Amino acid sequence: FRCPSVQVNSYEDVVNFLNENLSQFDTIVIDTLGKYLNALKVWLEKKNPSVKDGRKIFGMAKSEFLNFEAKMKSLNKNVLYLAHSDEQEKENGIIKTVIRCEGSVKNIVQENLDFIGFLKKEGSGDRVKVIADFNGGDGSWGKDCLDLGIVEVEPPRKTGNSFVKEIICQRYASKLSNDSDVRKSYDELM
Repeated sequence: FRCPSVQVNSYEDVVNFLNENLSQFDTIVIDTLGKYLNALKVWLEKKNPSVKDGRKIFGMAKSEFLNFEAKMKSLNKNVLYLAHSDEQEKENGIIKTVIRCEGSVKNIVQENLDFIGFLKKEGSGDRVKVIADFNGGDGSWGKDCLDLGIVEVEPPRKTGNSFVKEIICQRYASKLSNDSDVRKSYDELM
């Protein structure tokens, strides 16, 4: 069920990949965000051997992450980051599920992504289903600019691994089109 892919051994491979012709692809998938950020950090440390302060490296990683996002936007690409999750205890004993990544980059990721959802299994026995939860709330991070809510995910063997394209990308394109129509009507009214 794998789409065309590039095995990345270092962030330098990512930099080289960005210089290739990506016109045939609408979506770039980073699997996983944690490995991506670790490779970025190692690359930055190699490029900047005089920088010994880890906080400066994280600041540089933040800038590079934003540059990558800007490059993808300029190429009109959707970017999907797959990440593992962690549980963090918040005040009053509430456990919250968050994406696993180091440093302040986690905040940049949360700020810059249009939606964040967690895949999880629900039910038991023959009634187990996989859902993607974009709601967030007391138990997990979430971000849902498309009002996706909770979506049942069909196994790749049934869908050909097209969940992201059919559920998320198509709804996002529809939302952008609708927003454009609303803006056009508003401009005509003005």
